[in-house]
Amino acid sequence: MEKACAALMGKHAPASGRMHVVGAGRTDAGVHATGMVAHVDLPGEVLSPSLVNDNATMERALRAHVRKAIGRRDEDMLSVLAIKPMSKRWHARFSSTGKTYTYSVVDDAAGGVAALSVEDMAMTPFVWRLPTNSPRRPLDVPAMTAAAAAMEGTHDFGAFRASSCSSTRVVRTMDAVRVDASQSAGGARTVVRITCASRAFMHHQVRNMVGALVDVGLGKLTVGDVQALLLPPADPAQPHRSRTELESKTAPARGLVLTDVFYANHPKLPFTTSTAYDADYGP
Repeated sequence: MEKACAALMGKHAPASGRMHVVGAGRTDAGVHATGMVAHVDLPGEVLSPSLVNDNATMERALRAHVRKAIGRRDEDMLSVLAIKPMSKRWHARFSSTGKTYTYSVVDDAAGGVAALSVEDMAMTPFVWRLPTNSPRRPLDVPAMTAAAAAMEGTHDFGAFRASSCSSTRVVRTMDAVRVDASQSAGGARTVVRITCASRAFMHHQVRNMVGALVDVGLGKLTVGDVQALLLPPADPAQPHRSRTELESKTAPARGLVLTDVFYANHPKLPFTTSTAYDADYGP
């Protein structure tokens, strides 16, 4: 993207051949995004006001440069959805008032391993397909839903962050943690989508939450276990209760997608992929 923006600037591009692009957030390797937002600061003398306000022309030009920068083989992996001029005070990351992530889990245990369709093969890089190499019960979706409800609201999520997380504040407010399930392959396959919405997340927080919810669905954890993980340590000097002691693992990166980024003063920005979640975030 930085190379594409520099190509768009032509002779006004930095000598490095890259424009500094600031994303709305950082994601782990292997995590996807359908609603990532980013900004780039342009020198005032580069573009005429008429061209800056001609979003369609700018979008076509930048998409062409992105395709060239990525290469034909990977051109479908990155796409510019929309461009909009913003004020100099606006910042893709620091102006954000919230984000929504969706995690997809595929469970084939309900009816045995059904043959994968072309559609199933296409979605494989974007889901966590639970192993079926040994007999087990299907995911208990109602139990997962109950555990997700326990995660909503303001809690101490210290037990759900990565060990390498440097955040000094572990209390977070989850505006939504939702579990939705649908059937495919004639009822033999269950697709579970877990949606998490909050103003801020810690490193690996969503993936660790999903791992715990799947463990609840498999009967390895109870709703009570999840509630206990959300309690702060009795002694602040002591570490949080460990998920590893409960053998709860981090969900793989590939199933996680950043779907929406929200901005309080711009509720109708063309960047988000849905309008289903539009909470009353503060500025």
